[in-house]
Amino acid sequence: MQIARRALHALLPKGPKPRVLRFGLAKGATATIDFRYDTAFYFGLHEPWLHPFYRDILKPGMKCFDVGMYRGWDALCIAVLTRSEVVSFDSDPQFLEVTEQFLAPSDTNIRLECSYISDGQNGSATLDSFADKHFAPDFMKMDIEGGELAALRGASCILTVHKPSLVVETHSVELEQHCLALLRSYGYHTITINRPRSLFSEARGLSRDQNRWIVARCKC
Repeated sequence: MQIARRALHALLPKGPKPRVLRFGLAKGATATIDFRYDTAFYFGLHEPWLHPFYRDILKPGMKCFDVGMYRGWDALCIAVLTRSEVVSFDSDPQFLEVTEQFLAPSDTNIRLECSYISDGQNGSATLDSFADKHFAPDFMKMDIEGGELAALRGASCILTVHKPSLVVETHSVELEQHCLALLRSYGYHTITINRPRSLFSEARGLSRDQNRWIVARCKC
């Protein structure tokens, strides 16, 4: 698979350039595409197993939090589907710079926040505090490489009062079980989604030995 991936990338244009997306959840939007990193996203194959859930959950007018921006892929998809406000978070200033470049041609209402999202301990920020600053989200996507449980604990008001739908990536069996228990304690119905590998899978982040998604919606 590595050989096939290298062969594919050798055929693709070099360097970042604004391109109209023809496939996937962000179809029709323009983004600064660099095929060294954005191949799967450009061809609409970035985490395709989640696409039906995003299409089902995200409706026009919904305001959303994107927790863990990486290059801005999910923020752009969310903004295109909702045609509304998105706040995207990351603690790494490098990702904010990259995401600003990626989103520059997109003409979307996405605000970027450089902040370490957790449970409020040791000076970390919470999603509840950003709900006070911006808005209470109707939907939250979370992919923060092992910090998901603490971030959910820092969103107790959001989960109790506003009940947004969520898509949460978990990075260990233990974290997954704790996140499921926490969400269910707030009255959420949850399902878990496996992450298959493919030719277009982007290699990044921590170990993917146990890496699944939780889709959570309130039962009330």
